[in-house]
Order: sequence, then structure tokens, then C-alpha cells
Amino acid sequence: MHSPTATILHRLFGSDGSVSYIGRIITWIRNFALLAIFAALTSILVGCDETRKISTKPSEQGFIAFVGNEKSDPVWRVLAATAERYREGLGDFDLKVVAPEANAPSAQTRLLRQIHSPRMRGLCIWPTDTTVMREILLDLRTKGVPIVTMMMPVPNPEPFVYSGIDEIKVGEAMAKAAYEAIDGNGTIALLKHGGDSVQHGDRYLGFSESANETVGMTILSEMACMGNAFVGQRLVRDYVERFPRLNAIVALDDWPLRELKSGETLLPRGCRLITFGPYPDYWPLVNGGSCYALVGGEYDRIAENALQKCVTLARGEVLDIGEFFAEPITIKQSNLKDFRIEWFKWLDTD
Repeated sequence: MHSPTATILHRLFGSDGSVSYIGRIITWIRNFALLAIFAALTSILVGCDETRKISTKPSEQGFIAFVGNEKSDPVWRVLAATAERYREGLGDFDLKVVAPEANAPSAQTRLLRQIHSPRMRGLCIWPTDTTVMREILLDLRTKGVPIVTMMMPVPNPEPFVYSGIDEIKVGEAMAKAAYEAIDGNGTIALLKHGGDSVQHGDRYLGFSESANETVGMTILSEMACMGNAFVGQRLVRDYVERFPRLNAIVALDDWPLRELKSGETLLPRGCRLITFGPYPDYWPLVNGGSCYALVGGEYDRIAENALQKCVTLARGEVLDIGEFFAEPITIKQSNLKDFRIEWFKWLDTD
């Protein structure tokens, strides 16, 4: 006859020591508890992974490419710094700010090929050449990449969205500055592009219309350099030698200054220069009086508006206006100090 204790042990374990029915139940309960703990830990880990995925979601939205004409261009540095300050305004999009080492279509084309990917949601670009880059930009637009051109408009039957300076008003500003430089009465010579540049064509139109309406300012000659800096400088030097009493030279771009060496004189005393490009290298010429005025624009606003329009297009929204034109700024001795302060504020990336 078995005792109560022996009976319980017999039910838990067989007579040979193996686990009985009740023992197997206890083992199952223990295993179930372990499985519950494992499931709880798995849930926590999955939750952490979901948090990680949510935190990386902005990068999955793609990027906006902000591409310049040349790394060393002083205006590009302003545009690039403005773009860096604008990062928060991009929302979920990343930003790639890049420019080629050389101002050449081939270099810019290589750069575009390097950065282009399915993640490119939009492109803001300062084209190095309107003819060569046009076909490349059209190809990208066909592939679904929204394009915003900056600084230099690219002619096309279906125009690209554009952000730049109002070139007609630039020409008008040059005419006004020339009138001031000759004190309302005198003679000037004009250095123009002479080719099919839309940008310089608009400047010429603005200057000519304004100058023709100005009494007391006589345009003795118009010279075309076809955008060549060496030719432009030589034309200016030759002309002022033949007409030493000329009061002013208006150059629709900075062609005659690009190859000018430090300390070298371009014009004789009494003849003043009005041109485009308020760049730091030219500030001493304005401060010294040999250059009466430099015309430029609000470059920070150009970069901001380009990015605003590009983000709008990247989100699949419709633009109300496909163009932005910044007002020109005329830099003279009287406002050079204030402009220098503004320029360095533009370069600040904080």
C-alpha cells in the first residue's frame, strides 16, 4: 500500500523516473512563460526598428540638387551659402550643393551625371552654356526631374522655370549710372556682346532704350567683343587712345576687367567705367574712382526663390509664377561700404 506522498510522486514521475503526465504539464507551462517573455522582447526590438525607420524617412524623400557654374565664382559662393541657410525650408528633402572646378559645359555635364539618380527630386542650376546645357536639361526634365535655371535663362519653346536678375533693368541702371558719371552732359562708348546671348541682349535693350531717352548723353560708338575678355579689353584701350576726351565707357559685362592685372590701369584719368559685376576683386577700382559703378543684384533672393520653386515642383504642386526677377543694385563709392557688409552677410552659412 502506498503512502500519500508516494502516490503524488508516482503521479508526477513514473516508477522508472520519467516525467509523467502532470510533469509534462508543468514543463509546458514553463515553456509558455519563456515564449511570452521572448515575444515581449521581440515587440520592443521591432518598436525600436520602427522608430529608426521613421527617423530616416526624410532622406527617403530624395534630394534637391543645387548646381553652380564654377566653384571659384564669387556670385556662386553667395548662392551656395544662401542655399545652405535654406536647408530647413526644404522640408523632407535633402540638399546637394555642388559646382564644377571649371566654368565649362563638359565639366558641368560630368558633374550632373555623377549626382543624378532616382532620388533626385529637383534641380536648381546655373548653366555654364545655354546651348550645350539645354539638351541635357531637356533630357532630365523628360525623365521627370523639375528644373529651375538660375542667373542665365535657357531659351526654349517650353521655358524652364527661372530665377535671376531683371536684365532689362540692369541695362537701365547702367544708363542711369553713365548719366550720373558724366554729370548729365558728355560722350560715352558702349562695349556689348554682339552675339546671340539672350542675357546680354536684354541688357543692351534696357540700356539703349534708356540712353536714347536721356538728353545730354551722346553714344559715340558701340563695340562688340562676342563675350571675349581679351578682345573686350583691347577694344576699350584702342578706343580711349583714339578719343582721349571720352567721358565714360559702359561695358555690359565685366569683359575688360577679367584679364586686368593688379595695379594696371584700364582708362585714362577723367574717363569713367560703368560695368556689371559687384565682385570683391573690383571693389578697389570703385574705391579708387577709376570705376564709377558696378551693377549687380540681390543674389541671396535669387537662390531662395530658385529653391522655393524647385521644392514646390518636387512636391507635385503647381507654380503660380514661373519666373523671379531680382532688382538690380548699383554699387558706387557712396554705398560701397554698406554693400561690402551685405556681401559678407550673404556668405554666412549660419
